[in-house]
Amino acid sequence: MRCQFDIVTVPSLDTAQKPTIVLSFDDKRYLFNCGEATQRALLTKQIPLRKINQIFLSTGWESHGGLAGTMLGLISNDGVQHLGLHGPKNLAFYLASLRAGQQRNYKYHNVLQLSIEEYSEELPPPFQDSNILVQPILALGASSNTSEKPVADMTNHADVETVQNIARSVWSGQFLERQNDGSWTPYIQSEDETSVDDYRIAESLAERQITKKRTRNSDDLEARHASKKARANLTVKNKFKVTPEQYFAFGKYMSEELPKSFAPFEAAVSYYIQGQPLPGKFNPEKAKALGVKPGPDYGRLQKGQSVRASSGIVHPHQVMGTPRICPPVLLIDCPKQTFLHALINHSFWKTCKGIDEPSVIVHSCNVDVLHHPDYIKFMSSFGSNVKHLVSSSGHVRDMINNKKAKKHLISLQSFSHEMYPVPVTSEEITQLPFSQYHEQAINASPIAAGTSFTPYPFLAMFKQVIDPDQSVAEQHQKLLTTFQEQSKLVQARIAALERNREPFGPGANVEVLTLGTGSAGPSVYRNVAATLIHIPSEFSVLLDCGEGTLGQLARTYGDNLAKALQSLRLIFISHMHADHHLGLIGLIRSWTVHNQDNKNELFVVCPRKFGRSIAEYAQIHDIGLERVVIINSACLTQDHQAKRGATNEIISEQIVRVKQALPGLHSLFTVSALHSECAMCVRLNHKDGWSIAYSGDTRPSSAFTAMCRGVSCLIHEATFEDNMLDEAVVKKHSTISEALQVAREARARCAILTHFSQRYPKLPVLDELQLNQFSEAAIGLAVDLMRVRLQDVWKLSHHLAPQIELAAELTRLNFKDDDEESKQVILDD
Repeated sequence: MRCQFDIVTVPSLDTAQKPTIVLSFDDKRYLFNCGEATQRALLTKQIPLRKINQIFLSTGWESHGGLAGTMLGLISNDGVQHLGLHGPKNLAFYLASLRAGQQRNYKYHNVLQLSIEEYSEELPPPFQDSNILVQPILALGASSNTSEKPVADMTNHADVETVQNIARSVWSGQFLERQNDGSWTPYIQSEDETSVDDYRIAESLAERQITKKRTRNSDDLEARHASKKARANLTVKNKFKVTPEQYFAFGKYMSEELPKSFAPFEAAVSYYIQGQPLPGKFNPEKAKALGVKPGPDYGRLQKGQSVRASSGIVHPHQVMGTPRICPPVLLIDCPKQTFLHALINHSFWKTCKGIDEPSVIVHSCNVDVLHHPDYIKFMSSFGSNVKHLVSSSGHVRDMINNKKAKKHLISLQSFSHEMYPVPVTSEEITQLPFSQYHEQAINASPIAAGTSFTPYPFLAMFKQVIDPDQSVAEQHQKLLTTFQEQSKLVQARIAALERNREPFGPGANVEVLTLGTGSAGPSVYRNVAATLIHIPSEFSVLLDCGEGTLGQLARTYGDNLAKALQSLRLIFISHMHADHHLGLIGLIRSWTVHNQDNKNELFVVCPRKFGRSIAEYAQIHDIGLERVVIINSACLTQDHQAKRGATNEIISEQIVRVKQALPGLHSLFTVSALHSECAMCVRLNHKDGWSIAYSGDTRPSSAFTAMCRGVSCLIHEATFEDNMLDEAVVKKHSTISEALQVAREARARCAILTHFSQRYPKLPVLDELQLNQFSEAAIGLAVDLMRVRLQDVWKLSHHLAPQIELAAELTRLNFKDDDEESKQVILDD
């Protein structure tokens, strides 16, 4: 039976500071830690999500920042029927705080069996199944380990149950109904429930009937209302078998604020992982002596089944050797010194002296802990045969996890090094400190992403490397050489055109950094939605903030990340779908750290319900919310800003604060998008006379087109190719030609299309007519980590033809770099 630990991520510029590790057996996978960018790292490492059914978390955002995105990937996978989550107290509260953006889960899948196990005791009950036993080991932080009443005891049982119900309901698709005593419990669905496929078909047909009534721009408010009502009725009628009154009561319950009794809980969780005993070796001689005939009965005995033989019933223990024990593995988490005393003096180490010595210990800790003499002494207490893998920033080499995306950017540098910069890496790495503190040698080395180890039958460490087909590689290289030659011709053509081109005017040097250009979920080549507008010598604005945005910024700015975050003053979240906001908490945390020496405020314009989610998360983790000003995006429409009233006075006061903090900002307006609840588009006008408009996710909208009139740069979503118009209508997105039409009607000086479906890895398919439209109207397609000034956007259209030709040739040769074969290479340790 296979038992393999895969190191998916280690501390780096674009991944969390805690390592992500996958333990794989033949039938299941177990995920330990799930920081930001975990889902994308799993895709890059070609580790499928479908077999993951247990996730174990340590503490804080570094451990669970990628949980929501990974769960969405699992939920959309029809093979996942059960998921168990394990981690310290407040895990369910975090998941419940995201309820406003995740309620579409009720439409897309059958009820998932979701369990959430939260730890508050120092030694919680272990988890075990047929493969492993996992013992959590809690180290309470100094702030929680006081003589005062523990934080864990301050939340009453009713509040805990409420939050657990909400979290399970939102993320599993389970409907709740109100009981006579006022409590809410899971609703038991009827046996003849309509299947998910039938429901999807019914909803799709209803949407298409509704859209036939719409105008070309989908601005018919009556049709939009009918669409919303039809979806609600389908949910009630086809899935839950409940009355509309029950359904809308449930919706109201889910809109209420979470209990205020929850507070931060300082605990770091380590995990002791013991494989279940493996069957002993089968002895065919004993079986033969007992009259068992070779064949299927041998296999049954090895599977633990008794068989009938000439001598009578033969039981497995009569022919199997002594069960084999798989050496345990320890994952130790000590993020800061406040946990050190509780960890090294934990009762578990005293009670487990008789158990097997670990084969591998992974240490996730900061530099201060790692260099502490008490911690080094603790490490040495495990014996000299233990392999220690150290996961500590500064001691681990910063590697770019997504090498294929990097290769793609390098190929695009044939057009421009400035527009397609290679992701920044930090080469600094210091020597592990153990020899200077302790006489006994410690077998330790830095952990490395992409490596794996198996603890049984003996410790073996290895990594996967690409094993290329030489002939295919040569053909690929010839194509790249041709591509580079064509790129030089393009550069010469651009230089000739530039000499006769009129100056762009105001805003010429404003930079657009497309940090994430994909939709729904991350892919190898495209991260989820995020675009940075950088105004030199003034400030920056972030348009949406999908998971991993902070990492993309770090790969862009490197050592200058602090300056970039100090420049960031305004964030706009277009709507509540996860691919547009899951990176915001991590970004705010980092922004707070890098702005602690100034008095800057960070303005976040977002839907009201999402603002509530941010405030709720701040109940359980300090993210520096006192420096964040949250503004309801729905209150920034031109009509709303013109009204009078108490609410508008607050909004007006906030807008004044924004303009005082950002002197160059002239005005900021929003308009409703045709996409989902509270979805908004935005326009930013600068005092120098230039402007930016951003669509977020939307169908083509005459209201947004009117708001964009004469804009300097339009950034518009183009999720689907033109041949997928029906799907674009149903899912309320735009096609490429529709986005081009908006740019033409708005008379935008230039435009950048983004938010492409992940079915188009590098480039959506474009026809010759569209290519001409791109070049005529100064329109370009966004690429992750692309960096372009407004005056240079027109050049992007000239980069398209060689890319399309290269993609066509690679397709003709059936070359897919995502399918490159790999092989195992044993590491000489």
